[in-house]
Amino acid sequence: MKAHKSELIKEIEKIVKSEGKYTFAMILKKANEMGYDDPREVKEIAEYTFVELARGLVLNFPTSQKTKYDMLVAAYKRQAGLNLRTSTSILLQQYSTPIPFGYLMGLYCGVNKPKPEDRFFEPSAGNGALTVAGEARLFTVNEIDDLRADNLKYKGKYAAVYSVDGSKNFAITTPLQNYSFDAVISNPPFAKLNPEDYEEFGGYTLKDLDHVMACQALNMMKDNGKAAIIVGGHTQWDDKGRIQKGKNLSFLSYLYKHYNVEDIVLVNGDLYSKMGTSFDVRIILINGRSYDPNRYAPNKIATNANVVQTFDELYQRFLPFISHSEASNAQAQRIRLLSLKYKFSTKS
Repeated sequence: MKAHKSELIKEIEKIVKSEGKYTFAMILKKANEMGYDDPREVKEIAEYTFVELARGLVLNFPTSQKTKYDMLVAAYKRQAGLNLRTSTSILLQQYSTPIPFGYLMGLYCGVNKPKPEDRFFEPSAGNGALTVAGEARLFTVNEIDDLRADNLKYKGKYAAVYSVDGSKNFAITTPLQNYSFDAVISNPPFAKLNPEDYEEFGGYTLKDLDHVMACQALNMMKDNGKAAIIVGGHTQWDDKGRIQKGKNLSFLSYLYKHYNVEDIVLVNGDLYSKMGTSFDVRIILINGRSYDPNRYAPNKIATNANVVQTFDELYQRFLPFISHSEASNAQAQRIRLLSLKYKFSTKS
């Protein structure tokens, strides 16, 4: 007889909190004993458990954000590798976000210190890793995979859970007409689109699923809202330091013309290894809308093109945007002034 999900979650928690190293095989063995014979279902429940344990640490542990981050990194490094690949995960390009990424992205968007009226949106939520920096009840989430959506609905923690195609207009596919959010956090799946599925945004043709889903998600952000979005690959430049022509130029040109892009963080894919991939990614940090038809994506000189190689480097890269100390604010202001100095200098 199959045990209730709550019982399996408790057993996974015991394994995670036990002394010594643990593996997904250990979790799967316990789940099999409890009547769970679908490895993918077990994987998704395990991932959901990791997320909720992390949220409990973030919300209830009285220490600094750096200490919490270090604890999340330590837990992630000890975490069982979730490398199971199935036909569903391959079809949907499911690579969940490392929880330390989600924590920093949430800090950037202010979900850890919300105003009473603040509401947040995660349009490709997986098992909720990008929501760990704040309370689940403040998030509206969307997830097209049935197992993951079922986890998000468990105990009714989130404000609302949708299961619609994130590459389409959310105002049409959900009851979210005339609604916008204070922050948008997302890690859409990385995949190329068929030509019939290409989308136009602001006169630019977008050909990758993550680019289209990122722009659809940003349509749900308030004009003064914030966003942190992960997309695949690293930005490439030509011999003159301009972004190479092609899909990335179109995507980034649209973003820079319509939003205040504060930083694009290039991250070594090795930091993703526990989640079943080592694909290089970029984390795009956006602080509100700011339309200017004459604005272009910056050249390489005006960009911090250093690839983040470690979790400590990732924290340091986010620090100017998440620290409230005078020193960090001054550093952030210098970065913004440098960006303004060069942002309009080169048409890419």
